[in-house]
Amino acid sequence: MAELIVDPGAVRRLPAILSSFGSPSCLVVSSGSARATAMLKAILPALPVQFEVYSPSGEIPLLSESLGGIQRVGKDYQCVIAIGGGRIIDTAKAMCLGSDCLRTFASNPYTRLCPDRVVPLIAVPTIAGSGSEVTPFAIAYMDGLKYSLFHPRLRPVYVLADLDIIATVPGHSRTISGIDSVAHGIEAMLSNEASSQSNHYARVAIAKGLPALTGYNPGSRRDDRELCLAAWAGGEAIARTRTTVPHALSYFFTSRYAIPHGQAVCLTMGLFLRLFEQDLRQNPAARNWKDSFEFIASALSCSIGGDIEAAWLDLMYRLGIEINLEKLGIDAPEINEIDRYVNPDRMSNSPANITLKQMKEELAKYIEREVVEIGATEIDARSTYP
Repeated sequence: MAELIVDPGAVRRLPAILSSFGSPSCLVVSSGSARATAMLKAILPALPVQFEVYSPSGEIPLLSESLGGIQRVGKDYQCVIAIGGGRIIDTAKAMCLGSDCLRTFASNPYTRLCPDRVVPLIAVPTIAGSGSEVTPFAIAYMDGLKYSLFHPRLRPVYVLADLDIIATVPGHSRTISGIDSVAHGIEAMLSNEASSQSNHYARVAIAKGLPALTGYNPGSRRDDRELCLAAWAGGEAIARTRTTVPHALSYFFTSRYAIPHGQAVCLTMGLFLRLFEQDLRQNPAARNWKDSFEFIASALSCSIGGDIEAAWLDLMYRLGIEINLEKLGIDAPEINEIDRYVNPDRMSNSPANITLKQMKEELAKYIEREVVEIGATEIDARSTYP
């Protein structure tokens, strides 16, 4: 498990951590944004004499960028420091595997990863949400399609969640990323692989993430800390269970419409929860997840038998997360293209009998309906859900 440090000025621990590796040469992976550049300058004094910086382009973690980065650096490095969000950390993880391993993966993305070595990774998350800073897998896109890289040693060895850095995240970005932690908790609890251990982490992600999002006070270090812990807990939960239906569908919205990942997951979560509850009443095999579903419903100020889809919609309204498919420019005919973007293992990771065909039909219905904007307290999910 990664050693997690959540504190103001956490990056000041870097010199001591790097010295434990023998003052190595290191590669710093960071985005080229002004914010990332400012952060990089702030930690320059903590870096060893020998270091190089690589900034991948694009809005999603591309396998070609990881391979290109290794080629551009052109030499071995003893450790990698990732400074950024999920895209940057996932790109850095791929680079830790080395070019030979990535080329083998590119030729057959379903092959087992067998790297000669995995370079140790130190993660400095600049936003709380993805959980990539603690998981043993990474997302990699090829030709617009999402694949997963997995190896036990892809877990970062240290996570420096610096609250001074986290506090600089713009409000809306913070919300969209933070809700991903909550989604991780929900999906982990409603996964075929759920266990008492994963449920513990999932409950922490939900219990810490929701209040920190809905009651956030700008500049509150406590809320920022809670979100960092929610991201950590959500990551630990899905590291054990993997994700399910909402994440399986989200990559279509991100690839085709450039919708941020956390927001993309939210688009189908309410529908997923409604269909899960329906199956809970009809499918005896799914009833083992009744207690988990009740916990999730309660966290959303709902109950079994209540309208959990409307509760999710109300949460999105209060957080200012747009989930109206029509407003996001998503056309009903394009929903038929979702199949090629979906990992069937993630779709089948739910104990509820929810099919891709069923989800597509429901999404198409949402788009075709007239959307009526009304206040959050008057929301009727059946007529206003996207």
